[in-house]
Amino acid sequence: MSGPADFGHEMRFGFSDLSFEPFRNLHQTRGFQCGDEALDEFIRSQEVRVYERQSLGRTTLVYVEGRMVAFYTISMDGLRFQYMTRRKPLREPNIIEIEVIPALKIVRLAVHLDYQNHGIGRLLLDHLVGFALRQEAACRLIIVNARPESIPFYEKYGFRLSDHRKIKGRREKLMFFDLDYVRNL
Repeated sequence: MSGPADFGHEMRFGFSDLSFEPFRNLHQTRGFQCGDEALDEFIRSQEVRVYERQSLGRTTLVYVEGRMVAFYTISMDGLRFQYMTRRKPLREPNIIEIEVIPALKIVRLAVHLDYQNHGIGRLLLDHLVGFALRQEAACRLIIVNARPESIPFYEKYGFRLSDHRKIKGRREKLMFFDLDYVRNL
């Protein structure tokens, strides 16, 4: 996992400062603002409820001293092996036939404006790596459709761009973190 020097700012919070709570209703998210209109709208609108109700994603709210400072939404997904051909993620690719590599998908991740650049995003990635490693179901990757302005953050953590071509009309780029890098640390 990453170290403080990788991100260019000091860690103001530790993991023990954070508390996690599943999303239940919209009153929990009042006042949250991360500076990204789409993410702010998601967490403060009915869309987050639809994701929960239809099992499209699970949203977790993150608190420091009782104040909501971040949230993330995750779901199960996969990355087609062909999008990683240049990355050689499997040690024995000729022994097995696989089309899709199982993955945990970060659907959304946001940190409140007042708490950005204090290490919370990095702590959330550490938390999600641990979560993925503890799953009973196979999970090899963490994937995210990163917006251009978020790509450096994910790259500093160790995510890499996939070979997936850009979807017409979308700015996001598909990135992945191979859990095999940290599985035996």
